[in-house]
Amino acid sequence: MAPTTTATALTGFDPFGPDKNCGDFEDWASANAFFIAAGGPADDRHRLDGNNDGVPCQSLPGAP
Repeated sequence: MAPTTTATALTGFDPFGPDKNCGDFEDWASANAFFIAAGGPADDRHRLDGNNDGVPCQSLPGAP
């Protein structure tokens, strides 16, 4: 399954659609799948990685 398809299936959100914030996700796994599908650390278009360490939404349940 392609990353975009996986992220959409997990989250219901299109990684290239409207802007999303960490609060839009139920858990870190969903946010991370979305983050990677949307470009990951190289293109954090949704600004999910506030401290630029490559890990998005660290306050969500399940975050490393």
